[in-house]
Amino acid sequence: MKKAILFDLDGTLLDTLQSLTNIMNAALEKFGACPVTPDIARLYIGTGPRDFCLGCLPEDKKHLVDTFLQIYREVQMNYKNTEVQVFPHAIACLKSLKNVGKKIAIITNKSQEAAEIVVAKLLSEIQFDSILGLRDGIEAKPNPAGVFQVLKELGVTADEAVFVGDGDTDYLTGKNANILTYSVLWGYKTKEELEALGAKNFVTTFNELEKKLLQA
Repeated sequence: MKKAILFDLDGTLLDTLQSLTNIMNAALEKFGACPVTPDIARLYIGTGPRDFCLGCLPEDKKHLVDTFLQIYREVQMNYKNTEVQVFPHAIACLKSLKNVGKKIAIITNKSQEAAEIVVAKLLSEIQFDSILGLRDGIEAKPNPAGVFQVLKELGVTADEAVFVGDGDTDYLTGKNANILTYSVLWGYKTKEELEALGAKNFVTTFNELEKKLLQA
């Protein structure tokens, strides 16, 4: 029996595409660069703030990514996130998992502070057993270090856990951690993109995911 479910955040529990695009474009404007579309932003979400910034910067400014990253983080910390939505049935699914005694956690490549702020605002009904964002000393996904850290905090093994995410980074994280992984198809990567990496376990709705996780 699986004792713990580890969730990605952006694109899995929360629809943050428009919000992240708006934050990026506000930072780009401050930096004197052109805005990006949600379709462009989608390509770089999930691998961490620096890679997101690097991907969205124009070629002639990519060498200034570390300077721009500070602007992006400042904008993000002051942004109201009014466009962020919880995906349908996400909260009901999380409550069902808690009700049967499963531990639930979040592993995200957002900064720790940004992750805690958005979870407190939009998922306050849920008592997560662990929230792990980017921290000093723990490499970002797809490195499995964050998974191993959370499993240690929860007191479970990889065989006793499931990882749920929407992106290529999430699938590779689960693969690298040798943990059962479900790829959700309501996020920011297509089934074809994920299949190209080797993903095989797909779910199309939170209702479907909930059934699978309750049976795991």
